[in-house]
Amino acid sequence: MCLVKKHKLPRFSFRPIVCYKVLVVVLTVDDFKPHYVTPYQLLRVELNSYIVAKDKWSKNIGHNVIFGEGVHAYRNFEDVVHKCSDDFVVKAIIPPFTFYWESIGGTEIAATKMYITDEIVDC
Repeated sequence: MCLVKKHKLPRFSFRPIVCYKVLVVVLTVDDFKPHYVTPYQLLRVELNSYIVAKDKWSKNIGHNVIFGEGVHAYRNFEDVVHKCSDDFVVKAIIPPFTFYWESIGGTEIAATKMYITDEIVDC
């Protein structure tokens, strides 16, 4: 996912920020159980746990685009509805005291850390 950022420097959350994360279900041949992964980086995700971004944020300061760095999500459910196909959407929370970026239109967000809930939102 790619985000054209609104501000030059990241923001800092002082309260939890609710957002919506798209995930994909995959079956692995080793255990034949469904697993959740992110659609772009295929990072395996457990529900009711945190995803922590890679430490590459300093390379993006002064540039306009964050690509493949940070944990990306959508600010509002209405913004993600048109993206649903075989994927599904879960409610996610950016915890307080976390650095994050917002997109220019305010529809997307990328954070250094995000809690993925088990609350699946129906598309």
